[in-house]
Amino acid sequence: MFSTSRSPTKWGQEIGWAIQHLKKKCLLSALYKLAMAGTVYNIWKARNDIIFGNKQYTSNAIYDIIVKDVRDRASSWRNYGRSTINRALCRVWNILEHIL
Repeated sequence: MFSTSRSPTKWGQEIGWAIQHLKKKCLLSALYKLAMAGTVYNIWKARNDIIFGNKQYTSNAIYDIIVKDVRDRASSWRNYGRSTINRALCRVWNILEHIL
């Protein structure tokens, strides 16, 4: 979804990579952080729904919820600049380009 050549790693390695590489205040960093937070939250929520609410989710359904959540939240942002990278990220995530 991020259009990078990097593959996901184990959770501890992923957190370490994020701490090292996402210090900038740019759209890519903000989206990555939002996606990580959304992933943790929505997996936790689905887990609770399954345990306490007798609901069932497929991994694709959880993925779709995470992507929609990230897209909706990012669409409310403003002023990230009109760079080529930011335009590409907006296209990949289907985020309205008014945030640029």
